[in-house]
Amino acid sequence: MPGGLGLRKLHGAGRIIAFVVLMSALLLAGCASRGVVNPGWTVVSADGEMVYTVLATGKVAALDAASGAERWNYPVATASSGGLGSLFSRPDPNQETALNAVYGAPVFSDELVFVGTFDNKLVAFNRSSGQRAWEYTTEGAIIGGATEYDGVVYFGASDSRVYAVKPTASGPQLLWNPIVTGHGVWGAPAVNDRYVFVASLDHHVYAIDKDSGALVWDHDMGAAVPGGVTIAGDLLLVGGIAKKLSALNAETGSLVWEHAFEQWVWGEAVAANGTAYVSTLDGKVHGVSLKDGAIKWSTQLEGALRAGPTLAGEYLVIGSQSGRVYRVELSGGKADLLYVLDKTNILAPVAVLDGRAYIGTTAASVIALDISKVGGSPLWTYPVAN
Repeated sequence: MPGGLGLRKLHGAGRIIAFVVLMSALLLAGCASRGVVNPGWTVVSADGEMVYTVLATGKVAALDAASGAERWNYPVATASSGGLGSLFSRPDPNQETALNAVYGAPVFSDELVFVGTFDNKLVAFNRSSGQRAWEYTTEGAIIGGATEYDGVVYFGASDSRVYAVKPTASGPQLLWNPIVTGHGVWGAPAVNDRYVFVASLDHHVYAIDKDSGALVWDHDMGAAVPGGVTIAGDLLLVGGIAKKLSALNAETGSLVWEHAFEQWVWGEAVAANGTAYVSTLDGKVHGVSLKDGAIKWSTQLEGALRAGPTLAGEYLVIGSQSGRVYRVELSGGKADLLYVLDKTNILAPVAVLDGRAYIGTTAASVIALDISKVGGSPLWTYPVAN
């Protein structure tokens, strides 16, 4: 699990904090997902009229965004023949099985949905049917998920490598030899027309030529960066264990500005209206000027914020480890409590679509909320409670 990978590069007490935060979350997920050998947490993505999720049980599903109705799921449950014979029968190698732990949200192309797993696999599913199309195996766990850009899937792994895989009619094709960093890569890459940007636990951020895989530049951040990075125009926004948000020149890797905080920046920042919005593990959300790094506002929420915020019109939406879902005004940081989930954690980013927020929980469920209604009931939950 993430708490046990690459922690030797983190600093003293910080190493303990990371272990406790992630271990406690995963233990809660395990309690809610008994029978799963290595549970992850529930992750959610939304696109068009669909929500794609991988539950903490390892189940993959496509849901109607408006109603929550299941369009397909994987693995499809099959009835057992039962009896004593079933005790001695060999497992069918072609039988569908639940995925190993997943910590990064699904990403998609027009035809496929891609999921990275803790047992070293990038798995592709048919977007319309849910049929498992293919898998690509690495030498390390895929923690941060992947990024699809212009028909290519980019991702890093705990084997210290960064991959570019192109789906083809005959299966996955490695586009260029994987770039090797000095330690594990836990965050999904950020990609633009020229570069793939990725952060590593070796304290560095790397810029890679998107087409050739050649290393363009790297920048030492002074501490491990367990999350992803964010492209904001000609800037690259980087958080991490150094307790700061840094803005690098995306073309050269040189430091433009940085702002120090009191706690780690684990989740990715988002940017809009000349402002970078970022969360810290002490439960605060911050608005930071993209021009010079000056703080515009900070808002204290309840519960550690492992995942970064999601843009939703004039708001940010974010979930906390205490099970609370907030909307935060972009303009001044005023926070409203949308909903409280009982006895569960929110560790993954919230997905947003058409004024609705979709939240994955460590209790192997997805909750849909109307962002405009403070304290309202969920629009739907999945799976539907008995």
